[in-house]
Amino acid sequence: MILLAISVAIGHSKKTIRVCKTNGRKNDIFSRLGGEEFCILLPSCDIDAAVLRAEACRVAIENTITEESGNNFSITASLGVTDVKRSGFDLEKLLADADFATYDSKHSGRNRVTVYEPETPEISESLEGSWRVAS
Repeated sequence: MILLAISVAIGHSKKTIRVCKTNGRKNDIFSRLGGEEFCILLPSCDIDAAVLRAEACRVAIENTITEESGNNFSITASLGVTDVKRSGFDLEKLLADADFATYDSKHSGRNRVTVYEPETPEISESLEGSWRVAS
């Protein structure tokens, strides 16, 4: 299970929702967390595939046409990615770690994807071999 956290500029949530849902798979779970923050739960997805999906969302959001508003401007998104191997199986921890990675994206220049890396390898090592991606 993979979790993507997405943060966009204020006022662009409707466009972000449309873009992310269009780029998602049928079994992805898209949710608005509040304000301009969203998350996507990606079941049956490994971290490499999740990073590619996150990057595809980021690019699609960035390429959103805004001219119908009467102004031409760009929308950017900062995304954070984590998985159960890095964050464990607790949903609150998954959300917190994905959110942490999102803020790392923001502080590193915005409009990028960051994978959460735990400070200590304890979680990752304790979960080694305890799950697998269904084929």
